[in-house]
Formats: sequence, structure tokens, C-alpha cells
Amino acid sequence: NRLNPSESQFYRTLRGETKNTDVSLSGAKKLNDWLSLSFNGRMGWSHSQNTNGLASGRFLVTANNAFTPFSTSVLIAQSDRERPLQSRSKFESGSLSMTLNGNIGRWRTTLTARYEDRHSNYASERLAPGSAGLITVPQTFNPFDGNLVSLIELTETGSTSRTRVKEISE
Repeated sequence: NRLNPSESQFYRTLRGETKNTDVSLSGAKKLNDWLSLSFNGRMGWSHSQNTNGLASGRFLVTANNAFTPFSTSVLIAQSDRERPLQSRSKFESGSLSMTLNGNIGRWRTTLTARYEDRHSNYASERLAPGSAGLITVPQTFNPFDGNLVSLIELTETGSTSRTRVKEISE
């Protein structure tokens, strides 16, 4: 009958740790009297990690469990502080563009080329379907030895996307 607080507020982030890196390079060059070149290149990386609470479970210890001191079935709620639920994302991008400008007499012409590549990954841990409800403790498992949370199963879901753009225009 004692409250055992999980202090779950320490295992949640509204905005987790994020590391962003961007590198860019641009320039222009007159190649001769009638032709000039300009270019721009950029690369970027972003990584983030968040905590989404504690893996928690409700455990049913039946009266016929070999280790229970109780004469009736009991419920135990417990959170796993060693395995907080996490989500991670990673984003990488790169782009390169180039423009050639030419002047021939009264004529002016432009050729532009562009290449972009973006790649992102996202992964998030959550309770496995069997751990999301009531978990029945096996009769030969000691629910009082501190390993009860090992019965909580986690699963990971994720997504990946990639975008490539190749373009040439006059």
C-alpha cells in the first residue's frame, strides 16, 4: 500500500537532443570574355534523439505462482527505468547547382544544372502488442526478484525516405 513513483517526467523530452551540421560553398568565375560560371554546393546532416516515457506494464501474479505469498491473484504495475522508450531521426541532404551564362553578340544564353539528394530515417520504440495490456506472470517466474520488467517486450517501428532531383534547363 505504498506509492512507488516512477518519476516518469525525467524520461520524456519535448525537444530532445539534436545535432545539426551544414556546410556550403559557392563561387563564380569568368571563364573568358563571353562565358561565366557560378556554382553552389551544400551538404547537411541532422541527428536527433528523444525519450518517450518508460516502458511500463501491469502484471498479473496468479495465486498458484510458486513465489507468491498471497492467497489470491494480485496485480503489480511497474516501469522499467533501464529501458526508456526512445525515438531517433537522421536526415542527410546534399545539393549542387551550376549555371553557365554566355553572351554572343546580342544573344544571351543560360544553362542551369541542379542535383539534390535527401535521405531520412526515423525509428521509434514502443510496447509490443503482447506487452500493451495485462501480462500474466508465468507460474515458475519469481515476480519479486527485481526482474519483472524483463517480461515487457519492446518493438521498433520506423520509416525511410529518399528523394533525388536531377535537372537541366536552359
